[in-house]
Amino acid sequence: MVMSAAARRQKVTRWFTSSFLTAPLTVKFTNVQVHEALHEGLASSVFRASVGGLVVAMKIIVVPYENERQHKEMVNAILIAESLSSHDNIVRHLGHDMRKFDCYRQFMSFYNDTLMALLASTQTLTVVRVTDIAMQVARGMAFVHANGIIHRDLKGENVMIETVRADENAEPQQVYKLGDLLECCTVIEHGVYRANVGTPGFMAPEVFSTKYDECVYAQSCDVWSFGMLLYQLLTREFPPPEATQSGKRPRLPIAIDETPLLPFSVLYEKCTERTPVERLAADNVVLFLQAQTRRDSGSRWQQQQERKIM
Repeated sequence: MVMSAAARRQKVTRWFTSSFLTAPLTVKFTNVQVHEALHEGLASSVFRASVGGLVVAMKIIVVPYENERQHKEMVNAILIAESLSSHDNIVRHLGHDMRKFDCYRQFMSFYNDTLMALLASTQTLTVVRVTDIAMQVARGMAFVHANGIIHRDLKGENVMIETVRADENAEPQQVYKLGDLLECCTVIEHGVYRANVGTPGFMAPEVFSTKYDECVYAQSCDVWSFGMLLYQLLTREFPPPEATQSGKRPRLPIAIDETPLLPFSVLYEKCTERTPVERLAADNVVLFLQAQTRRDSGSRWQQQQERKIM
């Protein structure tokens, strides 16, 4: 039975006021104060919360798991997320606990916003900023892949923005971090996986297949999703699901092929090849972006880089 949004909120509220297991899977979180909701989805909600004076992002995952295998998969995904937290471009997971098989709490470092919210705002994006965002996300993706993991849900909504300062006198810097690793999985034998998961519009064609037996894919599916994230960055629009379902990359606006935006168009195509093995590997995406930032340091090029995209 599908739970309504109202019923789900009531259930979550009851959990807030009740105690969780005394023996959590990683660390015990007590005296949790819940503040406003940051995001509410079908299967989970994220809230700003306080734990012992520390402000955190708390994710409540409300999904009925009917068997032990599904429960183990969820625990495995959570543990993977926590194991990757050492990288600057991965959301730092502080721990988790559980009440029942269908309720988990994840505690993460607090983030200010998501990339999706940034793109929906009126903030100006320059080529410099887009390059910086793409580079940081690519580094996070490369780290995930280097650890034998597939993210499987890379999109603007799952890129968190955290504002940090080196010290109290330093200028604030925005760090972009990959989050929501609950769909992640380890690379299995022969480097392929079968499961139709992700978000339409960002899912690679081999993942989007309606024929379950043909849903065979590897880490290259994340690279396709990164390409769709580039599309989102350059157009501030959601990638059309019908295009990716048919295995055809959505066309970028003609203006994107103008200098200095041409490199983004080239990278977009290299990430969204129809054949998975022809796509760039994640570490090569990082190298591609590094090469662009090192190109020409002349003033004319720098002026071009400050040009507004959208």
